[in-house]
Amino acid sequence: MNKKGEDLPGEFIKFIFRLFLLIVVVAVILTIFNLFVARDIDIIIEETFIVSQRLIRSENCLAFEENDRVYQGIIDPTKFDLSRINTCLVLPDKIGFNVSLEEINGKNYGSFVTNDKARAFLSLCDTKNPVGFDCWVRKDYVLINENGKLKPGYLSLMVVESE
Repeated sequence: MNKKGEDLPGEFIKFIFRLFLLIVVVAVILTIFNLFVARDIDIIIEETFIVSQRLIRSENCLAFEENDRVYQGIIDPTKFDLSRINTCLVLPDKIGFNVSLEEINGKNYGSFVTNDKARAFLSLCDTKNPVGFDCWVRKDYVLINENGKLKPGYLSLMVVESE
C-alpha cells in the first residue's frame, strides 16, 4: 500500500518561513520609501539662486537693455534702486534681502534692504548659530555698464528667512 499523508509540520514550517520573508521584504520597502519621502528640505539656497538670477537676467530688474535687447549678466547701475528691486522681487514678508552692487576696484553703488522685518536679522547673520531665522549669502560676478564702459563687479545678495 502506498499511502501518503500530509506532512503538516513541514508545510507549517514552510508557511512560517514564507510569512517571515514577506514581512522582511515589506519592511525593507517601507523603510526605503520613508527615507525619500520624510525629509526636511531647506530651500533657502535655491531661493537665493533664483532671486539672484532674476536680478541679473530680467529686464524688469537690473539687466542692461539697449535697442529692445536685454544683456543678461550686465547690470545697468541706473536701475539699481530700492523701488525697482521691490517691484522686481515680490516676496512673502518672512523673506528679506540685502542687495549690494560694487565694482571690483571698490566703487560701491549702494546697498538696499527689501524688507524692514528682515533688517533686524541682517546684523545677526554673522553669528555662529542663528536661532529663529536662516541666512544665506550669495555673491555673483557681473559686468556693470557705466556710460558704455563695461566694468567687472559683484552683486551681493544676503537672504534672511524668519521661521
